[in-house]
Amino acid sequence: MFAATKIFAGPVFSGYILSMVKTPPTKKRPGRPALEEGAETVPITLRMTPTQREKLGRLGGAKWVRGKIDAAREPAEKAEPQGD
Repeated sequence: MFAATKIFAGPVFSGYILSMVKTPPTKKRPGRPALEEGAETVPITLRMTPTQREKLGRLGGAKWVRGKIDAAREPAEKAEPQGD
């Protein structure tokens, strides 16, 4: 911010000197808290209808999706087709 200091006042000229006001540095915020200690997350994008988005919010949003993914079984691996 700036503070104005009046240096001269007269009938013809009024002057001000702007000087920097030193403000204490702000503390750096740590950001979004981690879901688990040491776990890194990555953002993803999903396409859905507005109605589906509203329902997702009612179901619990990202926390609900993460729970569903964690509870789901891994899909069985498909056998490679045998070529001649």
